[in-house]
Amino acid sequence: MESCLNASKAQQETSIDGILVIDEKRKVLNYNSRFAEMWGIPEELIQTFDDRKLLDYILPFLKDAEEFISKVEYLYENRYETSKDEILLNDGRIFDRFTGPVLLPEGIPYARIWYFRDVTESHRLKQELRDLSLNDELTGLYNRRGFLTFAQQQIKIADRTKKEMMLFFVDMDDLKLINDNLGHHTGDMAIKETALVLRETFRDSDVIARFGGDEFAVLVSDASVDSENILKERLSKNIESHNEQANRSYKLSISVGTAVYDPAQPYSLDDLIGKADAFMYEQKKWERKGFRLKHVEK
Repeated sequence: MESCLNASKAQQETSIDGILVIDEKRKVLNYNSRFAEMWGIPEELIQTFDDRKLLDYILPFLKDAEEFISKVEYLYENRYETSKDEILLNDGRIFDRFTGPVLLPEGIPYARIWYFRDVTESHRLKQELRDLSLNDELTGLYNRRGFLTFAQQQIKIADRTKKEMMLFFVDMDDLKLINDNLGHHTGDMAIKETALVLRETFRDSDVIARFGGDEFAVLVSDASVDSENILKERLSKNIESHNEQANRSYKLSISVGTAVYDPAQPYSLDDLIGKADAFMYEQKKWERKGFRLKHVEK
């Protein structure tokens, strides 16, 4: 039994996993240096540990120590079972944990082997990819894909609760002039500032997105045409507040189109966007002539 464990020591030392072997009497039989490194345990101490001393050492690192102990006790009672799960550490690291029985030739368990793999970085990269796929890199708002994903969920909620929603479709005025005269870096600053204004104007629960270029969209839940003037006034004041800041090389200006989603007369998200977009461009055309359109269609 002991020679079998020692024979695999070289392989264990080259593993990216932290490996620990504990016998049926809970005595530490084997481990690799990666295990000691992951948990910050001096190797000379591990050699003197049974699993109770080992648990006393590692439990303070764990976010859910009680769950960890419960799993260990369950596996000692169910000697043939394997188990795979994730454990979270207080320092933010995430370990994959796998364990299974080590069997004698006759198939009787004499020990249990534990594998620990640090997957913190892979989790971080996966989260970054998820964020990039749904979020606009420049502003941190949702991108078009993110907006469509979450807006569709909000429509389902509106259909179930029978509450209206309002879509604001926002177009920045004169972004091309800013880019041409002041440079694209300043244009990016104007885009980010517009995103900030939208965050200041609308609620965290509203779906705010940059569609790309100079276009933004906001889906306001539990809001109807009666809310339109209030929200537009708040938006206008926030833009004025930003434009009053000193040492500005540009002024923010936007055109807004709106459309109401009524669960009593539902239509697709694409149609909702199309209505708001069309109203926004109609308003932009009339504003050049000194008029402002009022929203009359639900």
